Formats: sequence, structure tokens, C-alpha cells
Amino acid sequence: MRAFICVALLGLSILPAYGQYAEFSADSSKLHLWFQDRPDLLEEVLEMRWILNGQPLSFGSPAVRIPVDDKLDTLLYLNYAGATWDTILCHISEPRQYRFKYNTCCNAFDVYSLQPERRIKKPSVIFRTENQVPPKTWVGTVGLSRTWISGHQTDTISAVYWSPMQPNIYPISIQRLEECDSHQECTDLAYIPLDKEEAGMAFQEAEVLWRGLFMPLHEDTIKINFDLIAKEVSIRLE
Repeated sequence: MRAFICVALLGLSILPAYGQYAEFSADSSKLHLWFQDRPDLLEEVLEMRWILNGQPLSFGSPAVRIPVDDKLDTLLYLNYAGATWDTILCHISEPRQYRFKYNTCCNAFDVYSLQPERRIKKPSVIFRTENQVPPKTWVGTVGLSRTWISGHQTDTISAVYWSPMQPNIYPISIQRLEECDSHQECTDLAYIPLDKEEAGMAFQEAEVLWRGLFMPLHEDTIKINFDLIAKEVSIRLE
């Protein structure tokens, strides 16, 4: 299971629909058609597993019902037998029906909301620090989007560069970057900030304070607070 660094999940009072349930299912209706010539790949796809609130879910299994509340939830996801379980954060707060569908592009899955059926929108994230952050050293990332963290709080950002073909499960991170003299000298991930005056400058990942996955189920905004001295991260609904 992917490790988190001292992550606390803090819920806010936002008038949840107590006593009601959200329903999750996994759609296998087209899998045999897509993989009719590759039974070996079909067998691997059918190994996908999810665990929501302690309840297992897989392609072809009965739907699971999860009580809605005002707190962040944890979804465990297994891509195939023998893989490492991923921990995905989400917020199950509305009594809707959701469906997981296989993503044919990336061998992963998408989440859809029914009534009517639609692919879930991109998440919105605010990064906030308890410490004074040197300018242009730490960034918050959502998908392929990133923002410099300066002062004590960033503007709200979302995964504006995320391809519609990619799964709508979004990696989020807090990273410290170091400037490279050239792209060739960047030994790790290269980042080109969007500021016009920095066009042509290259950065590489020097340290990751926290990295996780988030599955948006509606239009919530989450705030990620972090303390560089204590090396702690807390996540709450905005």
C-alpha cells in the first residue's frame, strides 16, 4: 500500500445526508467485447479490486452501499493480482450511484456518476503551509498542473492539463524543486513553470513531502495543509 506521511483526514460540517447511502458498482458489460481476441488481458483486467469502507468490489460483483457523511474517505485499489494496493482519497457525501469503468487507454479505471451518467469533473485543490517558504522552491501539483507555493496559501488549482483519455483519478503532491542550468542536466522530472519570465528555465524534483491520489465525486475543493518542520500533512474539505 502506498505510504503517506502522517496524513490526518479532517471532516467539516457541511450538512451531509445522514442515513442515506451512495452506491458503487463496477461495469463489466463491454470487457468481453473489448478483449475477445486477448483472453489473457481480459483475465488480468478482471483481477482489478476495490475496497470501500471495508466492502470489496470487483467486475461482476454486487454493488456496495456506503453511508454518506462529511468526512474524507479512503478507497483501496488493486490494479492486478500481485500489484501493490493504492490508497485513493475521496469524499462520499451524496446519495448517488457511481460506476467504475475500465479505462482502455491506461489500464486503469474511471469513475462515473449516474442520473444522468457523466464522467466526474477535475478536482480543485488549495495548498497551505504553516511555515515561511523560500520563493520558487516548493510546488503543489494536481495531475500535470502545478503552482509555486509562496506566502501561506496558493490559489485554487485543478488539473487543467489532464487528458480526457487519462483516468479521472488524480495524483496530487507537494514537492521541492531545484533549478537546472539546462534540460540535459535535469536527472529527474523536469518542470517548466508557466511564468513568462521563466520561459526556458528547467527544474527537477529534489524532495517529495507528500504524494497521494484523489478521486473527485463532485465539485468539492480540498485544502492540503503542510508543515515543513514537522513533516506533517493534513487534508480537509474547504
